[in-house]
Amino acid sequence: MFYFINILLAFGSFSFFYLLLRRLITNNFSLITAVSLFLYVTNYFIYWYPSLAMAENLTLFLFMIGIYLFTIPVSKKNVVIAALTTVAFYVTKYASMPLMIIYFLAYGLKIILRKDIASLMLLVTISASTFLIYSFWEWSAKGSTLLTTIVGFFFSSGNAHVASSDSWFSLSYLPAHLPKYLRAMAGGYSVRFLWDQTPIVPVFVGTPGLLGLFLGMFSKRFRLLFVTLFSLLFSSILFMSTFYSFDMRYLNFAIPALLIGFAVCWDNIHIVMLNLSFNTLRRLTSISLLLIFVFYFVTNAIRLKKQVMLNLKYAETPWYYVSVVKLNKYFSALPKKNRKPVVISSLIPYYIDFFSNNTYDMLPLSLEQEFRNNRGAAWGSNNFSDLLVLYESYIRKGYDVYVHNYGLGNEKKLQNDHNAIHTYFKTILVSTGCYGACNIWRVTLR
Repeated sequence: MFYFINILLAFGSFSFFYLLLRRLITNNFSLITAVSLFLYVTNYFIYWYPSLAMAENLTLFLFMIGIYLFTIPVSKKNVVIAALTTVAFYVTKYASMPLMIIYFLAYGLKIILRKDIASLMLLVTISASTFLIYSFWEWSAKGSTLLTTIVGFFFSSGNAHVASSDSWFSLSYLPAHLPKYLRAMAGGYSVRFLWDQTPIVPVFVGTPGLLGLFLGMFSKRFRLLFVTLFSLLFSSILFMSTFYSFDMRYLNFAIPALLIGFAVCWDNIHIVMLNLSFNTLRRLTSISLLLIFVFYFVTNAIRLKKQVMLNLKYAETPWYYVSVVKLNKYFSALPKKNRKPVVISSLIPYYIDFFSNNTYDMLPLSLEQEFRNNRGAAWGSNNFSDLLVLYESYIRKGYDVYVHNYGLGNEKKLQNDHNAIHTYFKTILVSTGCYGACNIWRVTLR
């Protein structure tokens, strides 16, 4: 269901992006708007991300709602939505904490400029109460909150570790990460976005996009909006530059922000040409924008064609699910014994539990796989200090022990631990499947 929800969120983000352009661009539906909309829907990360069960697509939707609220008048309903959006940034992803803080301050300033004390109190009350309710739940569920962690980190005796290179957050990461994030904003720069290296936008979008965000701050009508956009973007860049891992997915909202700037930049050029009555130059401006569209379309035609054909003709096989079905099929056909057979697997045990027919039990394949900090809860009460010794103890107790190879992927540690089982024990191939990717071996003593 996450995919269908993501699709709805993607349509919602696109709708708010369109509404924003309608308010920002002088002509209701001009060539500028059309090109900007096309660049948005054909951006690789915009159409790819709904296929992933991750939080950033929701962050993008919240970002678009929040920015749109700056273009419409303050009302009680809009203040309530702004307050809930503020806290929703934090609830959705801790990396969005700068969005929460800057957005709250910016929308509060919008209300203050109207000298509407009642609306300001409503914003503060709803934001604070919602945040405290969530923090109380978080404390009850996990025994801590992000705020207590940060406060303890910066104000405890561990303050000396702020610049340490082995922390989750450290100023020592800033010199390496900040230049890459800033360069990526200008477009055309390949940096890591999950496991992909595609630039978030082309250079002919990123550079005018930054220029447009800057020009927007000189607009009397939308000055606060563009100051807020700049602040949201660069506060998040600074914050994530202190995180140990560099990943552009934490800044996916930069894509619509830069496209808004791109549209405003071209709109400003159009207005200047119009005011100066340079009809020929105005036509050249339109032709230039059209040429950019044609260049983008031609250079991305193969990618776009491939994506359309994948959507129309390709059937994705859920290999994780198929691998569990193979386990179910094999073990349900075995003669029943007093003790269930045990399968050594690198797959998440709860995923297997969800689809299992309950004919086998699980043991971890590696000390480095997921849930390594909660092995007892995931695999039962065992001594996990040496997994090879653990497997041997199960065999000596009379259990039938098996190992399968699905889920190893490209992780060298998992592959090495799987190979160690074949080296330490005698293994017999008893079932094949998934083109050799979900084979099952019987494990016995040598």
